Amino acid sequence: MAKLNTEDTQKLIESYLVSQYRPLAINDIVQNLHGQITKTAATKALDTLVQERRVTAKTFGKVVIYSCNEKELELPAGADSDKFTVGYLAELRQELRELDSDKSAVADALNRVLKEPSNDQLLQLQAIREQEIAHLQEVLTKLQGEWDPKMEPLIRELLKTDKNFDKELKARSKIMKNLLAIVKDTVRPSDMGEFLEEIGFEQMG
Repeated sequence: MAKLNTEDTQKLIESYLVSQYRPLAINDIVQNLHGQITKTAATKALDTLVQERRVTAKTFGKVVIYSCNEKELELPAGADSDKFTVGYLAELRQELRELDSDKSAVADALNRVLKEPSNDQLLQLQAIREQEIAHLQEVLTKLQGEWDPKMEPLIRELLKTDKNFDKELKARSKIMKNLLAIVKDTVRPSDMGEFLEEIGFEQMG
């Protein structure tokens, strides 16, 4: 990067302060300009800018704060300056915030639309779903054709037996847990698993 001369350094700092429109210390200025100027060059340039009244400097203890000079409000040609009161500017600021909010809402809506499938993709998805429905309809028709009403009583009996078996299994599991608790409290074996294995007890899963 080419080294800036004195005049270019002054213009760079002055333009930066105008763009920021807020007070900054010299370290902030140098850091925010990302190495374009050194602190020594910035100090000399700021001293000159202050002497020429192009920027304003205020001292707070050992720290010097620099800022651009206040500027008069620049209005478009033909605009009535009396109209731009504090209240009117506040209204404009509120309208700007509302426009920004509307802009964000529109951007969010646009992003949601862009995430939706395109028309071609929707047609492809529809074709796939229609194929799946046709396949399921074919399977259902086949099952209905192979269904034998005579098997219904047997199926009901099997379901009933399975339900009773599950109920009995839970009851016996509860009894087993109670027995194990009694053995543990009365016999108090040092190794419960080894003790159960010795007496030939097989735990249920």
